[in-house]
Amino acid sequence: MRILYLTHDVNDPTTAKRVAMLSAGGASVEVAGFRRGPARAAMTDLGETHNGKFLQRIGMVLRQVRNARAHEALFANVDVILARNLEMLGIAVRMRSLCETKPVLVYECLDIHRLLLRNDLIGSALRLLEGWLSRRASLLITSSPAFTREYFENRSTVKLPTLLLENKVFSLDDPAVAPARPSGPPWRIGWFGAIRCRKSLDILCEVARANPGLVEIIIRGRPAYDQFADYDAQVNATPGVTFHGAYKSEDLAALYGEVHFSWAIDMFEEGLNSSWLLPNRLYEGGLYDAVPLAASNVETSRFIQKLGIGHTLGEPKAASLTAFLRGLTAEHYGMLYSQSVAVPHTTWYIGQPECVELVNALTTPVVAPAAPEPLPPVTGHAPVLVVIPCLNEAKNIEALVEYLIVIADGGSTDGTVVIASRLAQKFPSVHYLHNPKRIQSAALNLAVATFGDEHDYLIRIDAHAHYPEGYCRDLMDEAHETGAESVVVAMRTVGHHGFQQAAAAAQNSKLGNGGSSHRLASGDGKWVDHGHHALMRIAAYRAVGGYDESFTHNEDAELDVRLRRAGYRIWLTARTTLDYFPRANPIALFRQYRQYGRGRLRNLLKHREKPKLRQMLPVAVLPAAALFMLSPLVGIAALPFLLWAGLCLGYGALLAYRAKQPTLAMSGPAAMLMHGGWSLGFWEGLLDAMTARRA
Repeated sequence: MRILYLTHDVNDPTTAKRVAMLSAGGASVEVAGFRRGPARAAMTDLGETHNGKFLQRIGMVLRQVRNARAHEALFANVDVILARNLEMLGIAVRMRSLCETKPVLVYECLDIHRLLLRNDLIGSALRLLEGWLSRRASLLITSSPAFTREYFENRSTVKLPTLLLENKVFSLDDPAVAPARPSGPPWRIGWFGAIRCRKSLDILCEVARANPGLVEIIIRGRPAYDQFADYDAQVNATPGVTFHGAYKSEDLAALYGEVHFSWAIDMFEEGLNSSWLLPNRLYEGGLYDAVPLAASNVETSRFIQKLGIGHTLGEPKAASLTAFLRGLTAEHYGMLYSQSVAVPHTTWYIGQPECVELVNALTTPVVAPAAPEPLPPVTGHAPVLVVIPCLNEAKNIEALVEYLIVIADGGSTDGTVVIASRLAQKFPSVHYLHNPKRIQSAALNLAVATFGDEHDYLIRIDAHAHYPEGYCRDLMDEAHETGAESVVVAMRTVGHHGFQQAAAAAQNSKLGNGGSSHRLASGDGKWVDHGHHALMRIAAYRAVGGYDESFTHNEDAELDVRLRRAGYRIWLTARTTLDYFPRANPIALFRQYRQYGRGRLRNLLKHREKPKLRQMLPVAVLPAAALFMLSPLVGIAALPFLLWAGLCLGYGALLAYRAKQPTLAMSGPAAMLMHGGWSLGFWEGLLDAMTARRA
């Protein structure tokens, strides 16, 4: 197997470790990446990047995305591209797109960058980008259960099978035994690895100064000098604190053998990434029996508490550490040391068998989710419950009576209730329900709760539409022939006059619908993720909980997510379609799409779904409008808005010319209203979500 490993820093010791593991697993590994500092490793150098200089790093990523073909020899024939961190994932996606045979793409995330955790537009945009890029990947590798629990399951839009690959020590042979430790005091604390936590240095220096002869601090590794005011000066000025430079993996036994405790604390990004990680030094110290010191209420302390080892510091940490060391006896330390020694060494290191499993896991097909519980068989006569949720549909309701069984009205004031009541009295099969919650999702749930026990199928009829003859029978036939739990339809938008005709033309075009499957009727049916709701097995509907009544819009797409995740199938029929009547005035159209934008955002956040490109493009309209407002100061700022407006207006003019209908020229402004309303609703929903999270 040939693997291309794209890394954020070819000089990072974890890069060499991962390459060695993959090689031990039987893979042939090529490495390419950026570097922090001078070029030392014999790997493909993509250029130098710098800690904290995010704009420079973004520029380097974009340059490599643009010039990906220059490295075609690297990726042309690989089986797997393993991308470390978000910046390399972007480059990996570009490289993979250029491959004739698509390699497996794996996203490795061993730290959650603080920008991804921001509760603002930057953080939200980066998380959406991460989710969009990861759609091409097959597997996520991460190093701590807390990364999955706290970020990927709760905040990220990445939805991938996850492989937990802890930061264990890699060794092909049985690890060396640490030499006997000298008795204390002085008690020696080792802080080894990535030296980047200013608070840790301050605490250790404070304790060393306050307790001469009681404690010695030994530091080894690679300091991140940009994180300290003057690292060397602070260390050199503190008696009892010494720094001995970097180390190699073969030094670990001697390194940890000379200390009593391992400083397994990292407060570099306190409350975020540092609270969730399980650092390399935890496993290194554990393998060589150094007693770990951990902060309270973080993943590291939870980990050592499960093992029954180590010591957890309270707050403030300097005072807690001082009190612990001053009360420490040889007998107490002997007990702590014995507890550490008792932990099996396989907890701390991995060998060749685990490396072989890792390499195999990179290409092993992801196991499909378990099939849903079998639904009860359809009864011989397959009774159908037809529901029409409505609000102020007096103009349309009576024409639909031939399809109607349940009219669920949300408190109409235009005479709909009178008409519905009269129809219920005239036709025994028609029932009228009052829907006090007023929204469609509640109306359908109410109808199923009231009448669903006696029916196998639910057919949803919207009053704001026209249905062809034989519509219900066609849906039933499709359900029987395909076995689908949900049958959806394509819809064509029809306007009667003036602005409604223009809005219909816009909604029927790719400019208005983005190429959505259920907006573009085709000659063949197909399995889809979503479509205009038509027919559903009531058993499947109930199995996933019906419609979410907190959604006033986009409730159909939200339900489809749950149906798919439960293993149920959605079939887009080509046998029948419907004609939908759009809003007849600009204000109503804008309001409708504003609600659509809010609903789509809520759906993405609820299910951490990855947005499609056609959903992301309208999001840019509001920022483009904001930039346009700055054009008196910076003329070029008007360009995005003017390009978008020109596209919409020009497209509308083209539609009018082709159809020989001047009124269709208004389809351009109609599309602008749709895009603008959708974008406004999306950003309003995002702002509401961020505000709620802060609260």
